Formats: sequence, structure tokens, C-alpha cells
Amino acid sequence: MPSFLRVLLLAAALSWAACGNGTPPAVPGAELPVDWLTVGGHQITVELARRPAERSRGLMFRQSLPPDHGMLFLFPRDDVQAFWMRNTTIPLSIAYADARGRIVRIADLEPLDERPVASVGPARYALEMNRGWFAAHGVAAGDRITGIPD
Repeated sequence: MPSFLRVLLLAAALSWAACGNGTPPAVPGAELPVDWLTVGGHQITVELARRPAERSRGLMFRQSLPPDHGMLFLFPRDDVQAFWMRNTTIPLSIAYADARGRIVRIADLEPLDERPVASVGPARYALEMNRGWFAAHGVAAGDRITGIPD
């Protein structure tokens, strides 16, 4: 076997081993299923809010959100979505994305602010992260969220 192929196979094996068994890590305070996504080339851990009650509660009553962790809100169809921060004290940023995972808008949200912040255009997903995460990682409108579960 050529040496470059051995190196390639070793790198793939190490990469696979680093991922463990494919199960995302436990998230302190998580009440919903957890998965991994990639945003602008950065892997993150997210809780999945699929049902209306889960989407309504979101990150309410939480005291913190670990670095590189967020919540992905999954909607049944594309529509203009709007979020507010009732009972949410964590400073957050939100990225709205269409059915293909393309980010259509990123906005900062103010803790406890009940004014709605809309996606402006149709969105199927909303991803909340600690405030400033998208800017700090160079993620902007037009970038993609990949790995979104069906």
C-alpha cells in the first residue's frame, strides 16, 4: 500500500475515533433531543425544538448556554418567522434559514424583550446561539447550516 494512502487512512480513522460513536455530547440543562450541525464550517451542538410547545418555550428560564451550543427550531413549512425573548435572560443571536439551510437573516436579541424580531423572508429554521457567535465565527446571511435532521 502506498505511504500516502496509509497516511490518508490513518487520518480518516483518527477523525472517526475523535467523533466517538456519533452521539452528540450531553448538554447541561437540555430538555430536548440533541444533535450536531455545521454552520459556516463550524460544528455546533444543538437542541432540537420540533413541536409547537417546544418552539414556544425555547430557551426560556435558562441561566446560560455553553459555548458552541444552541437551539434549532424546526418549522413544518417556510414562512416569515418571528421570535421574542419573553422569560429569556440569555443574550442571544438568531439566524433564520430557508428549507435548504441558507441563512436569510441574522439578528441580535435583547434579553426579556418582547418585541418580535422577524425573519423578513420565508424561513423553515431558526438557530439561536449565544449573542455574537455568528459574527465571531464569520457567519453571515447566505451561508449554510448543514446536517439539519429530517
